[in-house]
Amino acid sequence: MDKDHIDELIELGSKTKSIERVQDIAAKAMERAGLGYTMHNACAATLSAFLDESGIDVPMTLGAGKLAMRLGGNDRGSRHWKRIRVGEQRAGDVGVTFDNTSPAGADHVYLVVERVDSDKMVIADNQAPKPHTRYASGRGRTATEYFLRAPDEDQRDERLTIAGIGDEDFYPWDDEDTNQLREPFEDDGTPSRKKTVSKKKDEIGEKRAPNYRSLVPDGFFSSNPFDRTKPVPIRCNNPGAINGATWEERSPGYVDTVETTPGNKTTIFEAPEYGVAVWWELLRRYAASGVTTVGGIINRYGGGQDYSNYIRFVERKTGFEEGHKIPLDDDATLLAFGKAMFQYEAGRPTPLNDDQIVYGLRLARTDDGAIS
Repeated sequence: MDKDHIDELIELGSKTKSIERVQDIAAKAMERAGLGYTMHNACAATLSAFLDESGIDVPMTLGAGKLAMRLGGNDRGSRHWKRIRVGEQRAGDVGVTFDNTSPAGADHVYLVVERVDSDKMVIADNQAPKPHTRYASGRGRTATEYFLRAPDEDQRDERLTIAGIGDEDFYPWDDEDTNQLREPFEDDGTPSRKKTVSKKKDEIGEKRAPNYRSLVPDGFFSSNPFDRTKPVPIRCNNPGAINGATWEERSPGYVDTVETTPGNKTTIFEAPEYGVAVWWELLRRYAASGVTTVGGIINRYGGGQDYSNYIRFVERKTGFEEGHKIPLDDDATLLAFGKAMFQYEAGRPTPLNDDQIVYGLRLARTDDGAIS
């Protein structure tokens, strides 16, 4: 019975590493459906993967409403999960949101991994690479309509100690519309008899427009990554000018990777704080391979180029010598080091204020490490 797998389901949603694995499964399902390797519009795919990995036999499903029906609908193929009123949810439940306005808007499904109170929860979904906070009432996102619970489930301790839970404001990916996604499987798990979605815009609808913004009130951001009157790191909300790497595509706020100069690709983010977070993640990856000093980081950044002028510039700006170690948990040191690097990359002082940079650092930092 599904209830026998709920403990495993909660365990999967409680750990960063298992969330990363599940999100990879979901992104590959989106790619097979012709939508690209992405977490955008992948809430149902992610929850499907969580359920399947825990031992609950649910076909890979792309539509949030469709997955809710497969779990708790009245159809013959439903798993007959019980509807639970908002405020009575607990760990192991599935949250269901939907917007019935015309045209239909954002919808979302997610896994509850911890109940904090009747409104606040810790959840796992496609919107963050670790457990994060969501409110049933919405608070800027789509409000939850109801929860679904595996039938005949025993009571359990709903309070968990989960490593790496982030503040709710650190992962504000938007709820998205999954109404137009075509399902790869029928309710009985057999391959869909409908034509597979192609990448043509007229078949899958308009791609969700990026929500360019700052995550800090009154903070700077660029709303046009192709405005050539501004330096690439500034106009792309990517202050560290991080070149496009596959792992960045799984990062919150990722928009696209574009070739800004011949042979040189740069990632675009919806908010500059996301760009700061990816810069920190790159430093973490360097540190994991033993590169932790001012000189070591900058030389690694250059990929073999002569970056001696870069190092001298950062030394002058920060007062840190070439052999100075950059600790990843010291906001003051990272702030000074980041501002110097961001200025060198842009050719002018960064327009980000200190609060934005520190926000980005906190966004990236988890108890057990990498984004993906």
